[in-house]
Amino acid sequence: NAFIEPMTIWKNSGNKNNNSYIPKRHDISRQFWRDFSALVVSTDKSHKPGVVSWINRLDEENILEDRILDFKIASVQYGDKDFFVTNVFSDSFQFHSSLISEMNSMWQNMICDCVEFSDEIAKKVWILAKNINLASGGNEVNTSKNFADKAKSDFYIRIDLPFRKWLCAIDPEADNAYDKKIKWREECVKIARQFGNDIICNIDSSAIFGKGKFVDKEKNKTEIKKTIYSAAKAMNIFIAQLKKEESK
Repeated sequence: NAFIEPMTIWKNSGNKNNNSYIPKRHDISRQFWRDFSALVVSTDKSHKPGVVSWINRLDEENILEDRILDFKIASVQYGDKDFFVTNVFSDSFQFHSSLISEMNSMWQNMICDCVEFSDEIAKKVWILAKNINLASGGNEVNTSKNFADKAKSDFYIRIDLPFRKWLCAIDPEADNAYDKKIKWREECVKIARQFGNDIICNIDSSAIFGKGKFVDKEKNKTEIKKTIYSAAKAMNIFIAQLKKEESK
């Protein structure tokens, strides 16, 4: 019975022969708050830690006074075939104790939605960075992907502290869930737009109008098409995508 161990986030092993669970390893490059759903919501694919269920019980029995909880995770990074440990790391974030209660599922869903929204905006940032790098003469296979990966990681760093502050400030008893969701969406889009401007400001001016790239659109055909990658065009598409995401 894996769930006897109360300090672990569990995920379904995917074994079709039995409904077993294994510990969910934490990615050192991933902020802990991005796994909020795995921490507080049990699904067919994951099981929240026993300590979270215990706090939920205390809250529902009115034993636990309303307070800000500081959730911390400690994990290790393993080497080849898990034979040795290469790193030990930790992360934490704070939120109101009542957010754990199953009676506050509406708030939990709202926060999970805001995390997913942040991930969607991060994907748009990745696409923007890739296209800007191509407009600067980068290689589509290697250079542009690395540039986009770095930009996406930097974007998460930019929204990290604002999201933590937003989450910690939520009081389900006094706040409105919809208003809080809109506030984060606006903040996230604002940061993304500024981040996109910063990328544009740090590229060569020739990339504004772009450079041509010869791309074979279909492997089985000899037709080669020329695609023009422009930083200005990429930015316009990016802003339009931000508005579309924010209006959903």
